[in-house]
Amino acid sequence: MRSIGFFVLALIQFNLVSADAEHFYASPAYETGDLGGWPQQLYKSSPVIGPVLNYMQKSEQCYSHGGYTMITPRGNSVPMPGPMIVDDRGNLVWTKNYGRAYDLKVQQYRGEDYLTFWIGKEIDGYGNGSHYMLDSSYREAYMINGSNGQAADFHEFRITNDDTAIFTVYRVVQADLSSLGGPNKGYLLDCGFQEIDVEAQSLLFEWWASDHFTIDEAYQSLQGSGTNEEMAWDWFHINSVDKHPSGNYLVSSRFLKCLAYINATAGDIIWKLGGKHNMFTDLSDGGATNISWQHDARFQDNGAAITLFDNAARGINSSAAAPDDNISRGLYLDVDVEELVAKVRHSYWSSQGIISISQGSIQVLENENRVITSSLKEIKCMLAGMAQPKSRPGSWKVQKI
Repeated sequence: MRSIGFFVLALIQFNLVSADAEHFYASPAYETGDLGGWPQQLYKSSPVIGPVLNYMQKSEQCYSHGGYTMITPRGNSVPMPGPMIVDDRGNLVWTKNYGRAYDLKVQQYRGEDYLTFWIGKEIDGYGNGSHYMLDSSYREAYMINGSNGQAADFHEFRITNDDTAIFTVYRVVQADLSSLGGPNKGYLLDCGFQEIDVEAQSLLFEWWASDHFTIDEAYQSLQGSGTNEEMAWDWFHINSVDKHPSGNYLVSSRFLKCLAYINATAGDIIWKLGGKHNMFTDLSDGGATNISWQHDARFQDNGAAITLFDNAARGINSSAAAPDDNISRGLYLDVDVEELVAKVRHSYWSSQGIISISQGSIQVLENENRVITSSLKEIKCMLAGMAQPKSRPGSWKVQKI
């Protein structure tokens, strides 16, 4: 159990503060931007600038565990971007001005909790940067970079049960795009992932999509891209990687609208769920395999289930062949990977009918609640099908004294 002294030190070093302003509740003015692009909180005790959140729906059930929510607000309206922790009432607990951050979460490495997040340069849908691991004193314990000259991308950073780190990487490669009406000496924005030893920063495994998938599986059209390195065609767009207890990998391809199970030895494809070459029998009349533009695919129940955020939309200005406005959902799928059978255990829909054309996640909490996030302003907790504000319970606590 951590001492009070540790938390006093954290308060002094990082100016943890208590908020003076109350958050909003179902405020139409907040949603329309009448209160500004990013309503903010100033403090007498600190120069940091915190968020003022708008909770669309709330329940005391979401406040009973005293957990905290990790957020990484960014955009031109955010004056001091960076990783942030807020309590279950929306009050800022901790932040540090790292600049625009992605994917803040708590992960365990060698039995200890770490805050992990990405910092770097955003390049038209992917990233060139590093992943940070902060220990329980908020000190930078590790900074993870890519191997073989590759920069770490922001879509994924996962500490495995083997105490290794997996993260996504992007690169430009030359390819024949003539079958799709492009140049025969065209350019792909290829993507994949690396697994490394955290301590030694040495490469353990590397996988690239172009080695195992064909470009005709993509739903993303060329639309003039692929003609040079600066306009390389983003055809696959990897956005999550998870590791099965067996050691194999689960990859989510946004632009192929599918999940793929990857052999950990040669990188070969074992099966595909969704997309043009779906291999699963769907016991939910298409509800388990008609995923599109999805994110955050994770194994659950020791590999017997998968959760994911099904965006289901790309927006009216999308370069997809058939843009739509389908409502996004969280999905909990039961999967039999031997018989290749899938069915929907639960679907989670926002009461606001959110259409998330980019990003999103689903998290299974220790108390069996679900946290569903989208690219909109709301942070959702799903309780019995209702959207509620909620934070993550767990061992990462910052006590108020």
